[in-house]
Amino acid sequence: MATASLGAIIGIGLPWVDEYFELRRDMAEFDKMEVELTAIRHRGLRLAKMERELNEQLKSLNDRSVIPDNRSDVRERLVEIVRQGGGRIRSLEVHTGNKRSWATVNDDPTAEVMPEFARMSPYDLHSHDVDLRADGSLEAIEKILTAIGGQRWYMTTRTMNVLPTMKPEAPVALELRFTVFGLLARPDEPDEDVARRPTQQTRQLLLH
Repeated sequence: MATASLGAIIGIGLPWVDEYFELRRDMAEFDKMEVELTAIRHRGLRLAKMERELNEQLKSLNDRSVIPDNRSDVRERLVEIVRQGGGRIRSLEVHTGNKRSWATVNDDPTAEVMPEFARMSPYDLHSHDVDLRADGSLEAIEKILTAIGGQRWYMTTRTMNVLPTMKPEAPVALELRFTVFGLLARPDEPDEDVARRPTQQTRQLLLH
């Protein structure tokens, strides 16, 4: 009877033992997966933070860069700067600008061409000359120059003259010429076959 009872206990208890060890294995696997998931989440947070920082840096660089698409913004901003500074614009011209290839290293934006033997980057350098003539009080001219510098455009000053006007209402005149720069990704080159294919307008001209 005792032997039969022991056999019954063993028969019933062994599956429980198997389930216990299986549960331990599952729990260990669960703990491992949870650790991996936590690591992934932390890595995701770090990546998200890096992405935000890179986006902020990229936005800052884009804000400083002047390209044909935002050339008109420079003019509008200069008009506002002179107005807020208490000056008066005599003339303002933001020229159409020039474009050339930008080298990967050691390029000078004020140079007309890339350095000799330099490797070309996938960007084009755009430059726009700006001519500004304004007058006002000495304090107004100082505010205007400070505000222009505060725009943090990529720029270089060509000439600057501050002259007396002998006019009581606007005793000081400012003549400023500077160049603003910007980098813009070069569009992909069209396929050779497509490039060779004449457009409809070209075909019409050829036919005539």
